[in-house]
Amino acid sequence: MMGATTAWVAWLSAAAALGVALLGAAALRLRGRAREQARRLEAQQAEIAALRSRVQALDEERLRRREELRRLSEQVAGLVREHEQLLARDAVAGPYVQAVRAARSGVTAEVLMASYGLSRGEAELVVALHQRAPQGGD
Repeated sequence: MMGATTAWVAWLSAAAALGVALLGAAALRLRGRAREQARRLEAQQAEIAALRSRVQALDEERLRRREELRRLSEQVAGLVREHEQLLARDAVAGPYVQAVRAARSGVTAEVLMASYGLSRGEAELVVALHQRAPQGGD
């Protein structure tokens, strides 16, 4: 009976040693996985920090662009007001100011009559007074 007990103890010892070896191997594998996951976590945290930095830079750029847009909108509004004032001034002066400008650029009395509603006499007078003489040898 002693032989059977000894065999049984030897078998239990071998099983326990195998169990310890398997547990050790599993612990080593888990340790390796934990290290790999720690490395991945560190890399992901670095990527998140870089993305946060990029988002902050983009947000600052967005704010700069918004301010630039506001400034440009103010400039456009000022130019629109100025343009409206110029149009109103030309409307008050009537078609004659525009006809004089056109005559200075070289249009004929017929064009002034058709474009600005001037009579033939008015158009010819504007052309005579404001059209540049042709350059050349007289």
